[in-house]
Amino acid sequence: MNMKTMMVLTMVVGFCTQAAPVSSPEANLVVEIPFQADRPHANPFTEVEFDVLFTDPRGTQMTVPGFWAGADQWTVRYASPIVGTHRYMDMDRFKQMQTEETARTDSAA
Repeated sequence: MNMKTMMVLTMVVGFCTQAAPVSSPEANLVVEIPFQADRPHANPFTEVEFDVLFTDPRGTQMTVPGFWAGADQWTVRYASPIVGTHRYMDMDRFKQMQTEETARTDSAA
């Protein structure tokens, strides 16, 4: 990875340790989800990559880039043509879970 620092993100209400649900009562409704960084960054445009993985009710996954909203705040906007419960997780946590699963699979062999 370039010299960029991956930021550990937390949801405003706590750590994003599992996929959080977002209910969509109607199609194509934009939902804005705030996140909070563990610390402010001097230059968030060059130091941070922030993406969120969404899973729709059918199981289709989509990575959506977030954006800096000032200070230690980050935001992602998401809309889907599919009504129902959508789940999301910041990509840093998703990659950590994949690494944990790979380690578990390798050690079981």
